[in-house]
Amino acid sequence: MLIIKKIANLVGILTNRDLRFIEDFSIKIVDVMTQENLITAPVNTTLEEAEKFSKT
Repeated sequence: MLIIKKIANLVGILTNRDLRFIEDFSIKIVDVMTQENLITAPVNTTLEEAEKFSKT
C-alpha cells in the first residue's frame, strides 16, 4: 500500500513485511510504514531504467 500526503507526494510504503511482527493493530500506520530510502519513478519507466534508479 502506498501512503501519500496530498497529491503525488509519497511519504511511505506499507507492506506485509512491515506488519509481520505487529501485535497491536491499533497502532498508527505512520509508526510502522517504511519511510526512508524510497525510490520513485515516472509511470512510463522501463524495468531496465528502474534497475538503474535502484543502484544509484
